[in-house]
Amino acid sequence: MNSDQGGHFTNSDYIRLLESECVKISMNGKGQCLDNATTERFFRTLKYDTIYIYEVDRSRELRAMIDRFIHEYNTLRPHSSLQGKRPFEVYDGVSCRRIA
Repeated sequence: MNSDQGGHFTNSDYIRLLESECVKISMNGKGQCLDNATTERFFRTLKYDTIYIYEVDRSRELRAMIDRFIHEYNTLRPHSSLQGKRPFEVYDGVSCRRIA
């Protein structure tokens, strides 16, 4: 999870929640807006390839649409930043150590 250093992202309860789910935490340097470029690019792709194209009436439909997009993004779509591999090919099997 890459984020800026806003109070909601540095909150100890939030950090414990991420760690309990084995999420690797990354935060931008102060005043370094370009540190988050990868995340911003993902959300731009999500919006322009899905959200802005399809009209949904209910939040449940939107959630299902986003879930499908994320699945396709990670399993079907090659990424130039990964030398043409799909994210699951690079990150599949990567395990983490749960924090006690």
